[in-house]
Order: sequence, then structure tokens, then C-alpha cells
Amino acid sequence: MSEERNRKIRDPQLEGLDVELKERELSTKEIEEQLEWFEHHHHHHESSENKKNYSFFSREKHSPLEDDASSEPREVEIKASPVLIVLMIFALVAFVGGIYYFGKQETVDNDSLAELSHENYVAQEEQRNAEKEKIEAEKLKRESDSFYQKLADGFDVNILLVGDGIANGSGASSPDKKWFEIVSGKIKEKYGVRAFVKNIAQWGVTSYTGFAKTAALPDDEQYDMVFVCVGQYDGASDFGVYYEGLLRALRKKYPKASLLLFLEHGQKDYTKKIKAIQEIGEHYALPIVDMVGPFKNNYENLVNDGSLYQNDAGNALYADEAMKVIEQQVSEGRGHDNDVEPLDEHALSFENAKYYSVKAFRRNGTVFTLEESIDADIVGVDCVFTQGNTLINVVVDNEPFVEMDIPYKLDIGRRCAIVVNDWMGGFMVHSNTSIRIEFDANEGARADSFKGIVVCSKSF
Repeated sequence: MSEERNRKIRDPQLEGLDVELKERELSTKEIEEQLEWFEHHHHHHESSENKKNYSFFSREKHSPLEDDASSEPREVEIKASPVLIVLMIFALVAFVGGIYYFGKQETVDNDSLAELSHENYVAQEEQRNAEKEKIEAEKLKRESDSFYQKLADGFDVNILLVGDGIANGSGASSPDKKWFEIVSGKIKEKYGVRAFVKNIAQWGVTSYTGFAKTAALPDDEQYDMVFVCVGQYDGASDFGVYYEGLLRALRKKYPKASLLLFLEHGQKDYTKKIKAIQEIGEHYALPIVDMVGPFKNNYENLVNDGSLYQNDAGNALYADEAMKVIEQQVSEGRGHDNDVEPLDEHALSFENAKYYSVKAFRRNGTVFTLEESIDADIVGVDCVFTQGNTLINVVVDNEPFVEMDIPYKLDIGRRCAIVVNDWMGGFMVHSNTSIRIEFDANEGARADSFKGIVVCSKSF
């Protein structure tokens, strides 16, 4: 009776079961049986009941441990299996490890990217520095190379041509047939560089006139080579000192320029002037282009009829002979010309020169006045002479210095510089206030041909 009573107390609606269950722990088997029952039961009532999140608690209507089911759901505490806990811990560790790994990998990737960017930056900087050094080295080499070295290294060159009508190639049928233009083309063909030629050669020019024309050039012009082709119109006396003076003036004005000397064919033989050039060239160790020999046995076929000047064939021969010497100097790697003591001490006077153009003078009719204090070794008047006599008076500080009467027979004008003082005899020119150049009052046309004066002075 008491058992039945007790059953009646526990059995109807499973009253008090939750109290009893809470007072004891369910075995693992019991939990598994209850979960199996709940899943089966929950499947049939899922449509009418909202799903509930059970996690470690489950609501049940009936326990398989009891004969009857309660209509009232209740919470039952369920203990997790050790295997499940291990799996969850493993999953958590794996999750955290994954986060750490991918975070670490991202850091590594970022570090690698930063390192790669730095390496690229360093490489680009090194390349830029290398290019900059290359440009600087090339610039330095261009500035330090001689004419011949520039040809070998592939640099363009600037050439100055000083001389007379032979130098000018005046007998050529067209400008492109002139020997120096042919040389320019041959340099381009041989060395792949451009050779720019400035030609100040002109018929009738002497060594001293060539010197005056060179002195008149702007000081900021620089040349790699000077072709010196002059002497045909010079007098034999004192030729050596004026020719050497021209070379020293060129060396002083263009210290980086190489000098190439020409023995002009117009002498037809190895005359006193030709031998003087050879002696000077040997003294200064300068290369020489000999045109006397190549013309000697075929002279008439290489000049225009009745003319001094070489025809197209003669100009081509000049170019060929010049290129032979140039190519030889290039192959030998010739550097800059050396500074050498003069053969004639008088030649030193030409090193310090200044050209005063007609623009520096104040003109009044046929009188030109330069207001300047000058202490000069040599003074020369530069003008174009025309047929007849040209009268020139030089006045220093309002005192007559020299009167010149210069005859000229040809019917074509000739530019010429004339020395006004006997400088080798010790007569210098000293002006405190002015130098005046006076032409005949009735010779306005001759006065118009006045170009200026060239002054050599140790004080410059």
C-alpha cells in the first residue's frame, strides 16, 4: 500500500521527478537514451512547436525511465561527453591556431612585400646612380678627350679652319666639293660622328691676318681641332716668327684644340717657307699634312686652268691626305698637344691679344677714335684693301705715330692686317688716352672697309 501510494505520488504527471533527477547524476547511458528519445519525439512535434536551442539542456515530455509521460516539459541538465569536450577543445585550438597562422602569414606576406619593395627601390636607386655616374663619366671624358680621342670614343667635334684661298678650297665646283667638307663627310663615315667646321679662311690671308681674324672670334667659342693652312701669301722674311706666333696664339685661345698643319701645294716645292713650317711642326711635335709632294708630279691636273687653286680632284686629294694623317693619329691614341718653349722668343708676344672691332671706335667721317689706355707690343690695322693706294695715319694721344701708304694692284678687294710699329726693333705703342686711325678725307669708301685693330700686350 505504501509502495502504491508512493508510486501514485511519483507517477501521476511525474510529479516531483525533477526534484529527484536534480538530486542525482544521470549516467552517460541514461543521457544518451534520453537524447535518443528526445530527438525521436521532437521530430513529430517540430511542425507545431518552435525549435528550441538545447545546448546542454533539453525539454522532454516523457522519460523512458517512467511508464507514463508528463504533458509538462521540463529542463534536464545534461553532462557533455569527454569525447565531445576534447573535440571542442581541439576545434577551438585549431580555430585560434588558424587565426594565428593566417595572421602570421599575412604579417610575413606584408614583410615580404615591404622587403621586395625596398629591394626594388634599392635596385632602382643603384640603376639611377649608375646612369648618373655614366653620364658624368661621359661628360668628363668628352671634356678631357683630344680631337683624336673624341673620334675614337664617338663624340662630335668642332673644327676651326684658318687660312687662305687654298685652305678655302676656292677652286671647287661647288661647296660640297671643298676638301674640308669632304673631310667632314669622311669623319662621319669612318667614326660615326659629326664634324662641324667653322671656316674663316679667305683668299690673300697671311699668317698675321689669320692671327687677327682668330683674335676677332668670340672668346666663348671652343674648338677641338684647328686646321692651319696658310703661308702662300706671306713674305719669306720673318715668316717663321709670324707663323709660330699664330700657332702660339691658337694654343693660348683654344688650349684643348689639336693643331694640324698643312704644307700648301701652291709653293710647288719645299721652299724656305715650307721648310720653316716643317721645322716649327717638328719642334712642337705637331702632325703635318704634306700637299707639296702629292701635287708635285701631277700639278696641272689638280688645279684649275691658270689658277693657283685646286680643282675638284685636287680638293679630293687634300681630303684623302688629311684623313690619312687623322686616322693615323686616332689609331695611335694621340692626346692633347704639349706645351713647348718657343723657337723664337718674339712669338711669345702673340699669346696675349685683344681685338678692338670698329664698333669700339667713335667715328667722325674717315676718322676712328678708340678711347683706351694701351701698352702694346704690337698693333695692327685690319681692313679690306682695294685697288690703288690706301693712306692711313695712326695717332696716339693726339700725337702722330706713323703714316702708311699701302699700294694694292688687284681689282678685287683683299682683307689684310698690317702691323703699324717696328715691334721687333723695340718700338712699342703706349697710349694714355686714345688711339686714332685716320683715312684720307676723300676716301670714304676705303674708310668703310676698316674692321678694327688687333693689339698684343703682355698686360692682357
